[in-house]
Amino acid sequence: MSNKISPTKRGFLYRKSDDGEHIWLITMSDFLTLLLVCFIMFFMMSKGGGKDLILQERQQITDDKKNLLETKSANKIKTVIDEINSTITSMNLKDEISAISTNNEIVITLKEKVVFRPAEARLLNSAYEPLNKIAGIIKEHQEFAVEIEGHTDNIPINNKFFASNWELSMARAITVLRYFTDNEGISPSRFSIKGNGEFRPVNSNTTPEERSQNRRVEVRLRLPNG
Repeated sequence: MSNKISPTKRGFLYRKSDDGEHIWLITMSDFLTLLLVCFIMFFMMSKGGGKDLILQERQQITDDKKNLLETKSANKIKTVIDEINSTITSMNLKDEISAISTNNEIVITLKEKVVFRPAEARLLNSAYEPLNKIAGIIKEHQEFAVEIEGHTDNIPINNKFFASNWELSMARAITVLRYFTDNEGISPSRFSIKGNGEFRPVNSNTTPEERSQNRRVEVRLRLPNG
């Protein structure tokens, strides 16, 4: 009996073997496709997570920097305001001049009676010493911008020099500014001025004492925002 395989059988077996190879290839192709999809998903998730992590790190750096600047600003303001209050005490002017800190600035308040006569904008002799001391602090601490504000009470004024409290308050702010720039040689670029008239009172205007508190000049030392 012959063991030779007929061509037909060989063809059958060949085709069967060929079909089996195709099935194997299809199965492997599906597996590789699935693996690729999983890899892409994993890559995209990792990429997104990495981006979030970078953003979080950047935000943390920003927050740390902001906190550091705020701490430095607070320390600076405390140092300067202690210096100002010590100077006020040494001049025995605690009733006429005060200094407080608010937000990112120091507000030095000079009552009218130490700097101006009523309804006038020319400096009194008593104004020169405290303004000289304030100028020294401004020159020493160059990082502060300076705003000078004039304030009045609500008693109307109308004389040959000033048509209203607006003009009076602005003229007083300008007078103090001129002292700092012309007499003390501080750069004008560091200053700004405001004339608020009677519209920014610190007290009501019902009694002479309350009105005297509203007639004032404020020198605001302001640190730049971090």
